[in-house]
Amino acid sequence: MTVSSLITDFDLSMIMPELSGYVHAQALASGNINNPLVLLQAQSERLAYEQWACTDIAINARYEDDIAKLTNADAIWENQSIRLNAEFDPHLMSITALLQTDALDTFGQEYYAQGSLELEGLIVRPIPMFEARLKDFTIAYGDAVLEQVNGYARMIPLEEALLVDAKISANDSFDISVTGDLMQEQILLDARFRDISVTDFYASDSIEGLAPVVSGKISALMLDRKIRTHSEIGIAMEGDIPFNGNLDILGSVDLRDFSAMASVRSDQSYFNNNPVEFEISAHYADDRLNIFGLRIKDLLNSPEL
Repeated sequence: MTVSSLITDFDLSMIMPELSGYVHAQALASGNINNPLVLLQAQSERLAYEQWACTDIAINARYEDDIAKLTNADAIWENQSIRLNAEFDPHLMSITALLQTDALDTFGQEYYAQGSLELEGLIVRPIPMFEARLKDFTIAYGDAVLEQVNGYARMIPLEEALLVDAKISANDSFDISVTGDLMQEQILLDARFRDISVTDFYASDSIEGLAPVVSGKISALMLDRKIRTHSEIGIAMEGDIPFNGNLDILGSVDLRDFSAMASVRSDQSYFNNNPVEFEISAHYADDRLNIFGLRIKDLLNSPEL
């Protein structure tokens, strides 16, 4: 059995000017043309593409029994350690992958993530078929931390359709599901969320003064480039404005001309412990917002504002 080896160092900027970094690689090849065995090891202290940079990169891969395997690919990106394992069958054009990430530090970080992502797919033309799964993910941004984020997303191409099916949930915070046909632009969305603090996701002085906490559900259907929605939203203002209530919202958006209509009605709402009843309807088109129905208790506005 003949064994061949190659050791090389190369500058990635020679391949593309947008790339930077040096790679040290070692390859070993043995076997024969019908049953080759190829081993690859590569390391780099730092690789960058424009403003994106990874450090401490180490890659171990092998090609054996007609299967390409990425046994370990480790790197650090900003505050995240990343490990990728993958397997590719060139005859079946199938791929499986497992991506794991951990935060190097969670204290004082603007954002971080921890958990794993699994991927299975077939590389078929013109659009690949795949399924991706999130497992026990933690996602943090600002003061908001979502733990135990789990879910999946599937994409199945057919001759005249591109089917999607996705669902994601986090603890008792939210559940989101999406199903439909992307090619025919027919999508159904259902979302439910509980006790979400808006200031955790969007920090501003005006929002922080209100300190809103929202719960509710949103249903949306897209057909023929028109989106129709029905939402039931509960809002509790825990800041300067003492408001606690529920909003029933009907709406539609036409993606062809970006026009929209909405109708909002309060239900069991209170301001400073006093009942508040109101309804409002509005239409948006051609960069103009028309409010044509505003009712506060028994007071009705003029036909159009």
